[in-house]
Amino acid sequence: MSYRCGGACGKPNCAFVTTHPFKLKRHADPAVRAKKNKRQRERVKCPQCDQTVSRVYLSTHMVHKHNKRRRKHRVTDRLVFAFLRSLVRHCIQGDKKLGRGGDVDVHAMAEQIFKRATGRTVDDNGGNITGECALVCQRFSLFSLTLDRIDDALPHFVNNSLHNVVITIRGMNSWCNLPKGPGLCALLRAEVDRNVTEAEVEEAVAREKKSSSVSLARRYGQNPRNNILYMSVHTAFRNDPLARAAFDTVKAMFAYCYNLYAQARARCEISGIFMSGHAYNREKGERRSIPHMYQPSVDAKVPALGHVPGNIRIICRFLNCVDRSRRDQFKSQRSNGDAPQQWTPALFKHYVGL
Repeated sequence: MSYRCGGACGKPNCAFVTTHPFKLKRHADPAVRAKKNKRQRERVKCPQCDQTVSRVYLSTHMVHKHNKRRRKHRVTDRLVFAFLRSLVRHCIQGDKKLGRGGDVDVHAMAEQIFKRATGRTVDDNGGNITGECALVCQRFSLFSLTLDRIDDALPHFVNNSLHNVVITIRGMNSWCNLPKGPGLCALLRAEVDRNVTEAEVEEAVAREKKSSSVSLARRYGQNPRNNILYMSVHTAFRNDPLARAAFDTVKAMFAYCYNLYAQARARCEISGIFMSGHAYNREKGERRSIPHMYQPSVDAKVPALGHVPGNIRIICRFLNCVDRSRRDQFKSQRSNGDAPQQWTPALFKHYVGL
């Protein structure tokens, strides 16, 4: 794995190459580089003879004066454990922020995760993590190792254990009512093959045709809500300047997206699952419910191009992952720059075992 500067430091055609992403950041960011240089110039005491030397010279001093060498680590293991420790810390921070507690031994938890994830062909959700869907211990990938909680009321690491943790891929750790456990992929396969009547299709197509459905609200005894497809279009239009430039109005974008939805007969473009989730799946009185896994969602095929004509598809909510790769300023220099960021029909079929 190699990382190239390519001019990120400000020098055109810079040929700097490294095998560690932080070294690239240190090379390109003057503030980080100055902090590192200041630390290297610090004077520290030798633990053997109490002689004061600069920090950068300490390892050389230990070799020449005391014949002691640092224990070498395999680079791959070091990077993997750095990722796992960061993952554990992130989970602990989230638990504390929401008042769930969860202080644990970070290194011990990382070791447990490493042992549990190494050498597996399926994840805890029953997904096929071989070949192109192989589980990876690095950021910015659809198949990055991630930790999902079985009981959302508890922290990730209950009593320094993984009893409340599901080890799965980032693409299946989305905010919706997706079940957790070894039966998930079997459930998805059954949903793909489920016989959907023409009446169900016509009802779904008619339901999402308008921004809200008064008749449906009356049937449920509730006030009218915005339909799911319209809300997804509205959110994309509001957050994506490229969509606003391409469609001018929400109404125009909704008409385009509804046409895609109707042509597909309410079927997900990635999985082929019938998109049955809608605004009235949540119970009466709920102001903010967890999204239904099969509700329609507007997705940009190539995120960098935005939600524009020709680049939009309507898919199930649980398959609409956030493409975090755009947040990485060194994406073009990463060796995993081509790592999958979004689901495709081929990746979905391989993962669920179709």
